[in-house]
Amino acid sequence: IAGIYLIEKITIKDYSLSIQGLIKRRCEKIDNSGYLLAFILGSKNLIDKEEVNSYQINGISHLLAISGMHLTILAGIMLYLLKCLGFGDYIRYFGVILFLGFYAYLVSFTPSVMRALLFYILVCFNKLGHLEIKIVNLFLLTVILLLLWQPNYILDIGFLYSISSSLGLVLFKDFLNDNNKVLGVFKTSLVALFFTLPITIN
Repeated sequence: IAGIYLIEKITIKDYSLSIQGLIKRRCEKIDNSGYLLAFILGSKNLIDKEEVNSYQINGISHLLAISGMHLTILAGIMLYLLKCLGFGDYIRYFGVILFLGFYAYLVSFTPSVMRALLFYILVCFNKLGHLEIKIVNLFLLTVILLLLWQPNYILDIGFLYSISSSLGLVLFKDFLNDNNKVLGVFKTSLVALFFTLPITIN
């Protein structure tokens, strides 16, 4: 407990003109807007509460959360597009880092997103600087830096899921490399499942 506060007054502010507000209004015009908004901003406000509860009961509520997977997909798409436009490595990676930082702001700097962002930045520096640091060491450095910055992250379920599944994927990256794409996806899901299983059971 960081502190105890007595609230004397609550003022509801209008955030409709914010970037998040503009995105929300745009999503509301589309079918299944609740799920779309959850996948873009991580907001489950427009999804029926009974549906959200069913996800929680079945232990799959993390599917509606913004995670490192979102950042990985966004980074991959942006790197490919910038490469097609003829930009060099330094501009491409720096541009993607800026965009991912902006996206982290959109989703309120959630722990799992911050983990993915910092890890991506360290991997970029490692590649561009030819430092040849092992990926697992970069991952552990990411976790250490985040916990030094925000020790309470260790209590966040999203952060625990994120580091557990990611550690499994990092440690078993050779096992996951498969020419068969379907088998590769199955292996990835299997590793992530086993590494997050203790958290899910708990």
